[in-house]
Amino acid sequence: MDSTSRSSASSLPQKNSIDALLHSHIDLALKRLKLITRRLLAASTALEEEFRVLNRLYYKGKNQHRLSLFWRHVEEMRRFCLRINSLDLAGSVNRLRHMFYNSKSYNNPNVLKASWTHVPRVQDLKMTIRNFDPTHQLLLKANGRLTNAYLSFKQAMQTGAFLQLILTLSAISCRLHALFQVILEVQEELSAAVTELCSSLEHPSPVSALPDQPNFDTPHNPVPSIVESSLQQGRHSPGATKRLVNKSEQQPEHDYELKQQSVGLEPTADELSLKPAKHTNIAIKKGPKKKKGPVDEIDAIFGF
Repeated sequence: MDSTSRSSASSLPQKNSIDALLHSHIDLALKRLKLITRRLLAASTALEEEFRVLNRLYYKGKNQHRLSLFWRHVEEMRRFCLRINSLDLAGSVNRLRHMFYNSKSYNNPNVLKASWTHVPRVQDLKMTIRNFDPTHQLLLKANGRLTNAYLSFKQAMQTGAFLQLILTLSAISCRLHALFQVILEVQEELSAAVTELCSSLEHPSPVSALPDQPNFDTPHNPVPSIVESSLQQGRHSPGATKRLVNKSEQQPEHDYELKQQSVGLEPTADELSLKPAKHTNIAIKKGPKKKKGPVDEIDAIFGF
């Protein structure tokens, strides 16, 4: 897994010496490697916590349960955790990213914040892909063994002996299976990203075609073409004119007044005669109010 650090950084080609079409490919690959590193670090942290609990249970119960059938699966789970932790996938991806910056200070994250300056050689990237293949096989094998371990713990729980311990071990096996599956998916994504970068370096091509630019030589017509198509259809269909006439006849008469107001023209005498008559409210005259006489004090008390 350390093949990425074996090549001398001074012999790596610089950014200015490669085709400009490759810059976008390398930018995309570095973004993907950054996301992969974050996912691997999160999975590695969770895996270390589960391994710490499993290791604690192993040292507390190995003298008592070492002859039991389910304990063999506990030892196997522990060995897989040790092997996968020793792979240090996150460290391998970190060293691969530092090759783009001509740096060997892998513990300095500030180096990765600047713009990349160098490009790894294609043979180094292909060597990295080949080194990831044993990791893929190991993760597949570990997932299969963890499934068998869970089935063994489930069968051992039926006896009722050491129920609390076996239940904890079955939960750890499920958790490890989920973490190994996440690491397997990230490893496959990592291999795909490095493979695409190798093919881009060998056969440079643009990442994606640019969108069609508008033609500024010809005038732009903001009116949609639906109006033109409707007009063309009206020429060939005789019923279209009838529909237009019927639609105009169904419009209310007050729409004409609104159109006149929007244009700013006053209606003529003929147009006023066509308007519907408005209902006027006739005011009803009321007589004068009667003046109230002086209120008696006794009536005021009782509300009269």
